Amino acid sequence: MHRTLAALATLAVALLMTAHVQPQDMPKVEWTMDLAKAKIPDSPVSGKVHGKNFKIVFAAHEKGSLIFRIAQGKEAPEESIDINFFNTLKPGDTLEGRKFEFSPEKFNPKDPGVIITSLQPKMDLPKKEIVIPGEYALKLEFGKRKNGVIPGKIFFANKDKATYVAGKFELKTE
Repeated sequence: MHRTLAALATLAVALLMTAHVQPQDMPKVEWTMDLAKAKIPDSPVSGKVHGKNFKIVFAAHEKGSLIFRIAQGKEAPEESIDINFFNTLKPGDTLEGRKFEFSPEKFNPKDPGVIITSLQPKMDLPKKEIVIPGEYALKLEFGKRKNGVIPGKIFFANKDKATYVAGKFELKTE
């Protein structure tokens, strides 16, 4: 009896520790490749990454990339979307006050490349997908810096319909 209770208690703790983004915790994000129809909810970034629920933990800007990640209770992020502005921005350019729109209809080879990463069941290494310009829709807006934070909004949808996120974020600056 004690072993059964101990096993159930251990299972309950494990479930609580691994419970992460639940659909009822997230606003509905609709997949579309049409930026005119893309809606950005007035809530933190959420949606799906490789079909898994996604809710932003932090946004970071490092070496020309804007990175959105979720940690889900582990040290290493489980899902991320990296938007690489290497061909779009020049060294020293700021994201503050900028707006970007990239769509399949009006793509340019110099549009950002995107890398989508997620942990998948029964896989030792994360699944990585490189998305080239023309295969995604992206609307990205950065506000004015205040107290070391740049507010922003994003809508991103991949052509595969398994990755789409939208919402607000805060980009902490130095």
